Amino acid sequence: MRFTKQQANLQAAQAKIAEQESIIAQLRQQIEQLTSEPLTTLKDKVGLKSTKSIDYRRLRDLLEQEKWQEADEETLKVMLEASARTSEVWLRGEDIDNLPCEDLCTINQLWLHYSDGNFGFSVQKEIYESLGGTREYDDEIWRSFGDYIGWRKEGRWLLLSELSYKRTAPKGHLPIIWRNLPESSTLTQKILFIITRGVTQHSLFSRIQACNL
Repeated sequence: MRFTKQQANLQAAQAKIAEQESIIAQLRQQIEQLTSEPLTTLKDKVGLKSTKSIDYRRLRDLLEQEKWQEADEETLKVMLEASARTSEVWLRGEDIDNLPCEDLCTINQLWLHYSDGNFGFSVQKEIYESLGGTREYDDEIWRSFGDYIGWRKEGRWLLLSELSYKRTAPKGHLPIIWRNLPESSTLTQKILFIITRGVTQHSLFSRIQACNL
């Protein structure tokens, strides 16, 4: 009788151990899944959606590696691609007005995510509006905006080579959707370029507003 009771207790204990081992095995499997896919989870945190079927993986990878200048160049490249202007090196206001919201959102979210909210078009828009910017272009506010985010210094607009491509750059400093004029450009051309650049950037802010970014 005593042997039968001990045997029953042993079987119950074995069943309990088997149950715990099963639970442990399930937990171990879950842990292995979590630890085996950390990079994939991080990279997929921002969806790379595109209405124009554009591949944003290079932009994502450059931002993840904090290669800010290369990422900035890639940003203009994919925006030109989304605007069907791959043979050009600059965007017009009408090009930006027709940028798909899905693509603009992807680009903006990638910059926000990998800069911890320091860079991105929506960040620039918030700064512009905080300085009094509205839907109407204002040259004085544009200059103040340039001073604030570090595109202007001591009353002079900086060249691309003079800008900062570091995480410590001023908030909103990147990305940049314009490129330098040729050195042979006249003073009139340079002045018109600065004004056009401001109008184009303003068009971008309006597009961000329309896309609810």
